[in-house]
Amino acid sequence: MKSEFQKFFECPIELIDFFLDNTEYSYTVEEIAKEIKLNKIEVKKWLNHLLKYGVISLKNRKYKTNKESPIFRILLELDIKICESNVCSIEESVKVLEKSFGYFDDGWREGWKRGYLSCLKDLKEILNLLSEKKIKESEKEVIQ
Repeated sequence: MKSEFQKFFECPIELIDFFLDNTEYSYTVEEIAKEIKLNKIEVKKWLNHLLKYGVISLKNRKYKTNKESPIFRILLELDIKICESNVCSIEESVKVLEKSFGYFDDGWREGWKRGYLSCLKDLKEILNLLSEKKIKESEKEVIQ
């Protein structure tokens, strides 16, 4: 049986990356499918997947990054950390954060110090908590 962590990352990385790079606007299924070069049926399936985890929101048939999502924040931190370790400077990474959140606070700076593996650990913990919450909610439904 797959863990929640494994299930989350079944989602095409192109779709996750799309929302990491496009945090300010809302997009239709068609716009997203065209941009990431997947068919609309596949995109819709994975959009529902990201909605389930709270990474994105849906309003008026348009999808938008949920910047308040703890999972999104960790994914963004992970994206920046990977970028940092390969080609980007800290200054470029700060610009990405400022573009997404308007400012760069000390909490994120400390998050960078924890590094890549810690980001994955945090994400795994959040997904496990979501899974436990879902199980408890389904147990309540069975009892009622």
